[in-house]
Amino acid sequence: MKTQFGALVRVKLPELAESDSIEMNWYYFDNDQQVGPLSEEELHQLKSSGALQDDALVWQEGMSDWQSYCSVFGSEPTQFPPEIEPDLGAASAETEAASMASAAGTGGRTSNTELRANARKALAGQWAPAIGVVLVWFVLQQVGGFIPILGIFIAIIITGPLMLGLHEYFLRVHRAAGPDFSHLFGGFSNYGLGLGIYIVMLLIMLGAMIISAIPGGIVMGIGIAQSGGGSPEDNPVFWIGIGLMVVSYVIIGMFLYLLFSMAYFIGVDEPENGAIHAIKKSPSLLMGNKGKLFMMFLVFVGWSLLTVFTFFIGMLWVLPYFYTSLAAFYDDIHSGEKEISPLPA
Repeated sequence: MKTQFGALVRVKLPELAESDSIEMNWYYFDNDQQVGPLSEEELHQLKSSGALQDDALVWQEGMSDWQSYCSVFGSEPTQFPPEIEPDLGAASAETEAASMASAAGTGGRTSNTELRANARKALAGQWAPAIGVVLVWFVLQQVGGFIPILGIFIAIIITGPLMLGLHEYFLRVHRAAGPDFSHLFGGFSNYGLGLGIYIVMLLIMLGAMIISAIPGGIVMGIGIAQSGGGSPEDNPVFWIGIGLMVVSYVIIGMFLYLLFSMAYFIGVDEPENGAIHAIKKSPSLLMGNKGKLFMMFLVFVGWSLLTVFTFFIGMLWVLPYFYTSLAAFYDDIHSGEKEISPLPA
């Protein structure tokens, strides 16, 4: 089993303390070559130095098949060699390391179950502030509805920047990059970007939904014509037309939301590239992962429906969980070939 990947190569590592108890029985796969044998401590040292990635295949005697390092040991080494052990007292260095680790993508190979588990882990100790952020965001979103006429314009000018800030906050939660309540309003410091993403997405969705309503509208028109001046509500064709419109709205709306769901995250990471770039990049970033994202959405749709029994109060927990999971999904679908820069403090 251990020779199936090619020639055996012995890796040269810094000398470790000699001990008769050290078992040199680990191998890993790198550039079409099987490397080893190594001790478990040497394997962790390679991971800590960055020479070994989470998805690198590892194997030892007794294992039925090769497995990823992450699946065997977890996403971090169980022990750091003394010479590279991090300074746990340096909070900024620890935060940056955690941020970069969270942002390392696998090209979408991590399962949704694991991504949600990562989201829950990231939210540990952060639930209260995250719920507070969601509550304030929701209240501010509803303010416009209480102001006649002018409220519509207020909603338009604040929604985009607030959405940008909300996505930044939960991206920071996932990356352990110092999330703070003030980040909810961070989108206003880059107002044009937040507003631009929102306006362009809104126009695309409105245009697509109007076009998708045409078949249902035609059927409705037939139903009205068949009524001969009577009440169209008595004609089943009329209701079939309404049904077609509703179904088309839901399908098109969901598809476009999926397609552009990464745009705000991209805007947070690449603000210098502008709104159009963020919107264009979202579909390409999701290539091959739209179905997986749809399945994740379905899980949260189920959770959202259950909040009916709590008079929707449960949404205060569901929304932080959803946005942190979405941030985990965004970070994971990167190929890992290009590192994501840490978010500024």
